Amino acid sequence: QPLLHIPLTGCLSTLFLQAAQIFVRSELPPSWAEQLRGRLQGPWAWLVVLLALLAEAALCAWYLVVFPPEVVTDWWVLPTEALVPCRVRSWVSFGLVHATNAVLAFLCFLGTFLVQSQPGHYNGARGLTFAMLTYFITWISFVPLFANVHVAHQPTVQMGAILLCALGILATFHLPKCYLLLWRPELNTPAFFLGDDARVQCSSSTGGQET
Repeated sequence: QPLLHIPLTGCLSTLFLQAAQIFVRSELPPSWAEQLRGRLQGPWAWLVVLLALLAEAALCAWYLVVFPPEVVTDWWVLPTEALVPCRVRSWVSFGLVHATNAVLAFLCFLGTFLVQSQPGHYNGARGLTFAMLTYFITWISFVPLFANVHVAHQPTVQMGAILLCALGILATFHLPKCYLLLWRPELNTPAFFLGDDARVQCSSSTGGQET
């Protein structure tokens, strides 16, 4: 469980910071946006990621210490073989392990769902919204499927959900950018991808270099 949840927390926390920047830039007054933008970049952003990782690591450690999965031998499930699965002792604690990632995904979804993109600029909010929808659809579908599938196939269902979640986030968030970079190179400019933030970055650099 830690090998799944802790890296996923690192991924979702960085996506949450991007969603927060999009929300602040698009929905808040300019005076508030300037004050909050600095809190979402640099050391403060690293602090948010670190706190999220520590919270998830603490939940995983608590789950493994207090409710460690129990290895059992089942002689009745399969006709000619013995099945040795790991049985979850507490489904409530198992659900709490998912809590940090679910909260990050929900906040990221809220921050980007109603944001309208600027004409002529890359719509980063749309990719984040679909990435979070992929996360929720995968794990909401996992619960009834895992509960009703044969116990011998439950590990396969869980591994499939993990892969679908990771690949879904990669595909929905990064494939549109890859398409633009490979097949629409004329759009590969700071003005298209960063919008108004490109002027801020260009003013502190040597000029409008391509991203």
